[in-house]
Amino acid sequence: ELEFAPPEAVTSSSDYIDFSVEQAGLISFLEDTQGVSPYQTFLVFELFSQNPDLFSDGGIEAAGETLISAFDLQGLTIDFQSIGINYDDGVWIGIFEATKLIFDGEFVNASAHYVTLGRRFNRFLPFVHYAHSYTTEEGLIASSIGPLIPALVNGLGFAVAKQKTYGAGVRWDVRSGVAVKLQMDHMTDLENTKGKFLTDPGNNADLFSLVIDVVY
Repeated sequence: ELEFAPPEAVTSSSDYIDFSVEQAGLISFLEDTQGVSPYQTFLVFELFSQNPDLFSDGGIEAAGETLISAFDLQGLTIDFQSIGINYDDGVWIGIFEATKLIFDGEFVNASAHYVTLGRRFNRFLPFVHYAHSYTTEEGLIASSIGPLIPALVNGLGFAVAKQKTYGAGVRWDVRSGVAVKLQMDHMTDLENTKGKFLTDPGNNADLFSLVIDVVY
């Protein structure tokens, strides 16, 4: 069960502080209101107030049902499409893959592709790679009340995310079953989205990693 916890930017806002005056008349959007927090009611009110034409027939009750159904992951349909090619002649390696995820409900469709090129020098394998991931337009929840629930919207994949990654590294096969990989990635072109991050990294971010793989 997902828990709705308001971020500090919301709890300190005058809109949320003054909302307690109105919430008594709006809590009826659910037949069973047990366990419904004031914050959940606040989200429903904001969803309704920002989309009055969409909920003109069903009113606040329809907005409540929309919010609940958006986070009901049971029966979620996902279509995964992928195509790729792998080349390895013992010296040169090349990998390419393109994928697409098609969701129903509030999740946005996501596409990604990457290419990696490397060359072996005895036990060392230097490589470079490029990756690009992006989504299409965001759904109703993200566009209306996304800033009020940023962790859920970004963590679950409701928001638009764009990101390009340029990377380089080297793999060292120390001995059979032991490998060390050093890699640097530069993420850019997020285009005012959070990309694959939960927080806002700006338009650029760098990632350095050192991985030791051991097979027993």
